[in-house]
Amino acid sequence: YASPQAPLASHAHSLGRVLAGLPPTTAISFVGHSMGNLVVRRWLQDAQPKMVRRINRMVMLGPPNQGSDLARLAANNHLLRNLASGAARELVLHWDSISRELQTPPFQYGIIAGGKGDDVGYSLLLEGDDDAIVRVSETQLQGSDGFLVIPVRHARMMENTDVQKETLRFLLQGRFAKKSFHSSLSEK
Repeated sequence: YASPQAPLASHAHSLGRVLAGLPPTTAISFVGHSMGNLVVRRWLQDAQPKMVRRINRMVMLGPPNQGSDLARLAANNHLLRNLASGAARELVLHWDSISRELQTPPFQYGIIAGGKGDDVGYSLLLEGDDDAIVRVSETQLQGSDGFLVIPVRHARMMENTDVQKETLRFLLQGRFAKKSFHSSLSEK
């Protein structure tokens, strides 16, 4: 999906149309990166229960589940605020309203965050561990079935072999093999 082209609800509606076009016997699992996770969570707001029951598992890669401090910093910068469009603009300017429309998945889901496993992370602009875009703490979502921090930057998550292996393991087995650097994060 092209996040700058439309609001989050529009992307969620498009996802719903794609899913509705699948044969009823098709097994469905999601792997989302960054705001793609918010598209799925927004789709759940309006999804038919029959369709939701078809979803097996989901792996969230670098999701801004608690909003984004980087987006909040951008909101305070006139130039950056005006450059943001579509779903990215909503994240920057309207997190409070869109967050109320995001559902926690009722199916099994795991979260992979990027970070160094320290108190500094990759970005000097963000406090705490981060993947240069999203802080590890911002990826959390209560009720996850697994949480893992892998040393990778946000933009490189999808091509990282450790991320790929752990994603596949979770989709097939419902768990990650590795332990998180942050054992204090809550899981189910």
